[in-house]
Amino acid sequence: MALYDKDKSFSTGWMVGGTVLMFVFHFFGSFVALGAGVTSPAALAAVVTGCFAFTGFVIGWRSEGQTIVEAGLAAAIATGLMIGVTGVTAMALLAPHVLVLTLGAPFLAAVLGAWVGEKLQGDTIETDDG
Repeated sequence: MALYDKDKSFSTGWMVGGTVLMFVFHFFGSFVALGAGVTSPAALAAVVTGCFAFTGFVIGWRSEGQTIVEAGLAAAIATGLMIGVTGVTAMALLAPHVLVLTLGAPFLAAVLGAWVGEKLQGDTIETDDG
């Protein structure tokens, strides 16, 4: 068994893949929550935040690169897509506090999840060179 330091280069693939995963998990989580009868904006924001945290964790755990940056950029892009789909004006008029929860909380959750995933992954890679 040989130990190697992880490659810390930025991965565009993980950023794009993370964006897609966050966007998909956001809509799947919202669909399930709405199907279960959850209508509270705070509860829906919590579901979305959980989806982003889980996806950020997966990015941090599986990517060797700059996982926190990759997850943060993926969350920012996915949040931008969410705003484009749902309409920021409608959200701001209906409930301004929900707008803050919908933008900030998922981003922070994704970065925190990536940090936890990176810590779980460790600093070295063990390979079977033999």
